[in-house]
Amino acid sequence: MRAASYDYILPIGRNLRLKRGAIDLLAMELAVHPIHSISFVRTAVGPSLRLYAREYVGRLGRFDRADGYELSRKERITLYEPLFYELRPSRYVWILTLTGMALLAGCAIAAWSFGWLPMTLLLLDILLLWGLFLWLGAVSAPFPAGKRNAALGAV
Repeated sequence: MRAASYDYILPIGRNLRLKRGAIDLLAMELAVHPIHSISFVRTAVGPSLRLYAREYVGRLGRFDRADGYELSRKERITLYEPLFYELRPSRYVWILTLTGMALLAGCAIAAWSFGWLPMTLLLLDILLLWGLFLWLGAVSAPFPAGKRNAALGAV
C-alpha cells in the first residue's frame, strides 16, 4: 500500500537516490509514534537524509537552520540505516570525455596545419565550451554536509 503525505518534507540532493523501500521504512518509523509528534528524522549512516515536519520548517522560516538540535529528544529520530545511495560518475565516463576532448583538440591542430582557420576556431570554441561546462558542473555540485560546513568555516 502506498500513501502520500504533505505533513513532511524530504529534500533530496542532486546526486542522491532513495534506496528501495526507504519511504516505507520512514512511514513505519513515523507510524510507531503518535501523529505529529515527530518533527525531524535524520540518518547517521550513509548520505545524510533529513525529513522535516512542515510545521517545524514553518516555525524556523528556512531550511538552513533546521538541524533538529533545538528540538527535544522525543521530537526527533535518528535512524542507523542508510536510505540513500550516491550516484558517482564512473571512470569510464571520464576516460571517454578526456578521449573525446583529445580527439577534438587533434582535429583542431590538423585543421590549423592545413590552414583552415575558420574550422580551427570552431573546433577550439567547441572544446572551450565543453571544458567550461565540465568546470561549471564540478563547481556547482553540492558539497556533502561535512565538507560544506568545513568550507564555510563552521565547526
